[in-house]
Amino acid sequence: MAKSAKNPKMTLDKLARITQDEFRVARKDMDKGFTELRGDVQEGFLALRKDIPEEVRDIVREGNIKIIASNEKVASKLDEFLKDRGAHDALHKRITDDIHHYDQRIKKLEAKVL
Repeated sequence: MAKSAKNPKMTLDKLARITQDEFRVARKDMDKGFTELRGDVQEGFLALRKDIPEEVRDIVREGNIKIIASNEKVASKLDEFLKDRGAHDALHKRITDDIHHYDQRIKKLEAKVL
C-alpha cells in the first residue's frame, strides 16, 4: 500500500482566514452586481420619466403642492393645540397648587380649633 500524503491540520485560524477570503470575494462580486443593477434601475427610471407627458408631470406637481399646503395647515393647527395645551396645563397646575395650599390652611385652622 502506498502512503497517503499527510493533510495539514486545519486550525481555527486557517479556517477563519479561508472563510474571510471567501466572504471578501463574494462581497466584491455582490458589490459589482449591485452596482450594475443600480445603474440598470436608474436607466429604467430615466427612460420611464421621459415617457411621461409633461401634462401628467404638471398634474402631479399641482397635487404635491396641494398636499404640502394641507400639511402646513395641519402643522399650524397642531402648534396652536400644543400652545393651548401648555397654557391649560399651567393653569391646571396653579389651581391644583392653590387647592393644596387651602387644604394645608384648613388643616392648620382645624388643629387650632380642636
